[in-house]
Amino acid sequence: MLFDAGRYFEAHEAWEAGWLGCERGTSASNLLQGLIQCAAACLKLQHGQGRGARSLAAKGTQLLEATLGLADMPVVSIDLYLFVQRMRAVFAKHDPMVSELPKLLDHGDPDALDRRE
Repeated sequence: MLFDAGRYFEAHEAWEAGWLGCERGTSASNLLQGLIQCAAACLKLQHGQGRGARSLAAKGTQLLEATLGLADMPVVSIDLYLFVQRMRAVFAKHDPMVSELPKLLDHGDPDALDRRE
């Protein structure tokens, strides 16, 4: 997966192609837009643009969070809840590091799912 390989620009472009074909306001559109913004946030962080990265991460994670549990959501093998939490944790830091960016398909700590609020 492009995102998980740190190829944030390419991931952004691939998701944007899908997003352009979606009806606006749908869960699929919001999911793709959220992923696009998160990829852009990661790209900005790679380029040392922390302020812009934080802003995009906040917008992207807000869109992703809004898609959680919606019935018209296409089936994906991504734990969006965990990804959103990890993105927020990285960008909450004073000096976030690229090496700390989460992966979409990294399920990491299996107990993390049990700690959802």
